[in-house]
Amino acid sequence: MSIPILMMEFKGFTQMATQMAYNMETTGITPERIRASGIAIIQEVIESAKATAAPSKYAHIGGDTWAFEFRRLERGIIFGWSLLRTFLERATEQAVFFLKPSIALNMGQPKWQNDQFLDDTSIETYRMADKGHPFHFYVMGKAVDAARKIDWVRFSSDPVELPVRTETRLLDWQAMSPPGVDTVGTSHVFLPSLLLDNEVLYANTPREAVQNIIRQQSRAHSIIVFGGPVPYDIPIYREYLHSTFSMLKSGWPCQWTVLSYLPIFEARYSYAWLEICRWLSSTFPQAFAFTAFVIQGDQPRPFSFHIYDDELIHMGLRSFSPQRMAPTMNSAIMFRNGRIASRFKEEFLENWRRIGTFDPGKYEAFDAQFSCLSNREKEDIKNAVKEFQVE
Repeated sequence: MSIPILMMEFKGFTQMATQMAYNMETTGITPERIRASGIAIIQEVIESAKATAAPSKYAHIGGDTWAFEFRRLERGIIFGWSLLRTFLERATEQAVFFLKPSIALNMGQPKWQNDQFLDDTSIETYRMADKGHPFHFYVMGKAVDAARKIDWVRFSSDPVELPVRTETRLLDWQAMSPPGVDTVGTSHVFLPSLLLDNEVLYANTPREAVQNIIRQQSRAHSIIVFGGPVPYDIPIYREYLHSTFSMLKSGWPCQWTVLSYLPIFEARYSYAWLEICRWLSSTFPQAFAFTAFVIQGDQPRPFSFHIYDDELIHMGLRSFSPQRMAPTMNSAIMFRNGRIASRFKEEFLENWRRIGTFDPGKYEAFDAQFSCLSNREKEDIKNAVKEFQVE
């Protein structure tokens, strides 16, 4: 018994990923990452089309081919129509220009083995989709006569360049309106806001994240910081501290506004960070504003953020380090979006107002809360951070 077989091939998928990743090594954007993003979008569009006419079976074959089986030809045509409608919507409304499907529909007796087709009909259908043009819907073989019997199906008068011997017609799918089918659902992937309105940089390691911070702050004129204590004895963070001290001492026109949480369970780092920020705010009062609040008990905060020039946001994700018995940043994402930056800044300023500006009286109260540290330990920490003050 012959059943409908639909093949979907994406034109230039491999070349697209290679070209888009050209000279992007420093950002970590590789052809593999771009192809994986494309595949994720394709799978989402497939899920959307399944709501109109679900296939009985389908598989991703090779790098850029998807194969589907249906129990009825009409369902296969509706499914292909839904796919093309959705991909066209992504191209025209959301700028997904790099996904260009070609679809071929035939009827036969497919034979599968390890997600591969072995029968001649399926192979020929794949060849038509592979050699076809983007956003074309080809109907082949026995499916041509069967499709003619469906009253809402429209054939195009355009000629078809045939890489196969089987009779093949082109559907005018944009002129078709399958009865009882709603408009295709909208995808949750909003590429214009991701690729066009923003610049996005992901850091997979703490070193990458800190290097991005150092590079960005070196040219910023306004820096807003919310986060926990900086571990002053870890080399990558020492580099960050040296960079910050150097900028302030050089007179670079930049205003730092720092709101920190100081966990008591990270007593050494919290006390050191308190000393560092206290010294900076008293030494550079016009350039460095600081306030803080103490966290009692084991209440780690999962993220921190920097806002540069009210436009660029760096979000660091923190995880607990069993080696150092303290949370540190393990990855981060940096993106440019003025509206989101404004929202973060509003929350930051509201929290700043509630906590209040840091002053000498607060320092005495903060110092008293670190009773878990002996006077000797406090002096050792103060001596350790003097390195950054006198450099």
